[in-house]
Amino acid sequence: MNYRLVVGLLLASAFPGGAWADWQYTKWGMTPEEVVAASDGKIKMLEKPRPAAPGEVALVEGRYESGDLKFSATFVFRDAEKKSLTLVSLALLDSEKLTCAGVHEALFAKYGEPGHVISDRSTFTRQLFWQDRPTNLSIELFRTIKDILCLVSYRPLTTINNRGL
Repeated sequence: MNYRLVVGLLLASAFPGGAWADWQYTKWGMTPEEVVAASDGKIKMLEKPRPAAPGEVALVEGRYESGDLKFSATFVFRDAEKKSLTLVSLALLDSEKLTCAGVHEALFAKYGEPGHVISDRSTFTRQLFWQDRPTNLSIELFRTIKDILCLVSYRPLTTINNRGL
């Protein structure tokens, strides 16, 4: 069987589309407690919140697997009082059958050419960005040289009330 097809099918099941394109068992805007409950015990609340982007904090994390793909999943929330889910970040863990190049190929197969690419030779990193309007998703792939770090981040393009972020 074609390797690219297998990688594409695995990632398509890991990152499904949809009308609102919430991620797996989560819905954008959920509270940390709702995300943990929806996971059927697969993820847990962090003992100490971790700052993320300005105004956002990581509060929940755990492992996520789909076929041979193994990720550390981090769930980031916005608004200190309401704590609404705004970002899901997947860090590729050691995988014998899939590298970050494979993740890149699968994202390309699903979303096409990235809309924007940033390569930084001073830090040996590369960021690729897609905007998928039909599924309301903003997707980012962050790679380091030799794939020491491989992150895929998902966030909604618009909020539930259909306003841009």
